[in-house]
Amino acid sequence: MKGRGRNRRAFTLIEVLFVVIILAALAAVGFIGMRYYLTKAYDITVHQDLVSFAKAEEIYRAERGRYLGTEGDYMEGGEGEKGTLRREDLRYAPSAGVRITIVSGDGASPAGPPPFRAEATHPSASKVFVYDFSTGEMTKREKGS
Repeated sequence: MKGRGRNRRAFTLIEVLFVVIILAALAAVGFIGMRYYLTKAYDITVHQDLVSFAKAEEIYRAERGRYLGTEGDYMEGGEGEKGTLRREDLRYAPSAGVRITIVSGDGASPAGPPPFRAEATHPSASKVFVYDFSTGEMTKREKGS
């Protein structure tokens, strides 16, 4: 027993447990913060994709005298052709996972009734954005409301 003296310096189990708890708390805070900013980034992407979609629709209208699409038509970004709105016709494709849907109206009569409107969302975004082509207004709402 001579090798085990009282002067030996080592961590106790309580000290190690305390350090592990602090590291776990820091990791949880970091994860929550990262999740918040990731959701905000998706919200910004969805908003910008709808702005770009509206500009592409305006170019289409200037060339053909009408907007492309009617209620229920949609396009989704990512690999391959997804949706009833053709990328080649509009010369635009949204970001991966972003879905843009015509929620009301007909491109031939954008003032309505009902007014021609498009909605954009992403599974990881917290907001849904709606663009009204008759007024040029963009609105947003929380998902699920």
